[in-house]
Amino acid sequence: FELLRENHILMVNNIPYQVHMDAGRFRVIEKQYFDPKGKSRVHSQTLITGKGQIYLQRKFFSQLSQQLTGL
Repeated sequence: FELLRENHILMVNNIPYQVHMDAGRFRVIEKQYFDPKGKSRVHSQTLITGKGQIYLQRKFFSQLSQQLTGL
């Protein structure tokens, strides 16, 4: 997650930036639950799509290749 935040793919709360959502790379599921005091809360879960997996693989492979050739 830290790598994705550093590369401006995820925000601090691990929710993807809208551009990545619009591109179909991620989706976010929100679930409602009640805490022990009975207060309604919402939990967000970020999921990566197959398209997102391919995007990240290409992006980070490219970055790694550039770093290795620069050695």
